[in-house]
Amino acid sequence: MSLNLPQERVFAASPPLWKRFVAFLADLFILDAVIGSPFQRVVPAMTGGFGDTMEFLNARPDIAVSLSLVMLAYGLLAVLYFSILEYRLGATPGKMLFGISVRGEEQRFSPYILRNLPMLLIFPFFILLFIDVVYILVRKDSRRLSELISRTSTVQYYAL
Repeated sequence: MSLNLPQERVFAASPPLWKRFVAFLADLFILDAVIGSPFQRVVPAMTGGFGDTMEFLNARPDIAVSLSLVMLAYGLLAVLYFSILEYRLGATPGKMLFGISVRGEEQRFSPYILRNLPMLLIFPFFILLFIDVVYILVRKDSRRLSELISRTSTVQYYAL
């Protein structure tokens, strides 16, 4: 015997900005713990202010090149972390913690790479990161420019 119960009605909406921000911070913490700790052995400890660091890097161009390559590798791993988890699981661990997820119009991997390119933090992608922040704050639906370009969105599901 089957019961003919009404189905639960669910709708997707943009999550609150604080949830997106805290989920992102949680993911950055995970990234730093998993990916960042091995890089800390490679990157020399730099103390002092920005001027001291620039002086050190100007005096040692070999270290500046190595540091640039390490930063590029870290950025690529960050893009892969976000892209693979959002594509395969629909969310990163930080997003899962706060009940938000990512959905895309297409079932391909490339839009998820595209939406996460600002994580590279190299020119010109880091400019897109600043534009993304402005879009989130200005748009009513809180979507980033990279989400619009990739035709993806960050959502939270609500039951009625």
